[in-house]
Amino acid sequence: STLTCSSFAKKADILPENKDGGSNMFSFVKQSFKLIQSNKTVFYLTITGILTLSGQYFLESIYQPYFKDFQVPPYLIGLSLSLGTILNIILIKYSYLLEKYFTLGKIILYINLILGIFYIALGVFVSPIFIVGIFICLYGLFNLQNPIISDYINGHTPSHIRTTVLSSVSFSRRFFQ
Repeated sequence: STLTCSSFAKKADILPENKDGGSNMFSFVKQSFKLIQSNKTVFYLTITGILTLSGQYFLESIYQPYFKDFQVPPYLIGLSLSLGTILNIILIKYSYLLEKYFTLGKIILYINLILGIFYIALGVFVSPIFIVGIFICLYGLFNLQNPIISDYINGHTPSHIRTTVLSSVSFSRRFFQ
């Protein structure tokens, strides 16, 4: 499929050619990884994304036995997932508002501190209502920093490799899942 897409893109003049007659696709990938390595902020954003991924997967793997151990009614499991997802959609949609009040570093720090506090609270409280409320808040906050990070990278990356850099950052994060 890659060869088909590459040949189609070449015929449609989507990919520019270099002197040797080949496409610059690998050159773009190489430039994007060089930019990630050389731009300290983009590099640290990628590393932060890699290190903060495990929290979401941890919660998604333990919430069912955790809810069962603390006798959360089954109907609240589906309700908490639904409300958490709705909260996440709303927060991600309006996450750009944070950029008006905080710097990029502070946004990432505050989001991760809030997530950490909610994880600690999840371990402290034993009431089913508190557990469900904390779960909804945690689920709502996951990936909140992603649109802000993408905006930063969009603003600090040359347009000819912007999508490749964003894809490379995403690939790096997904590789460590």
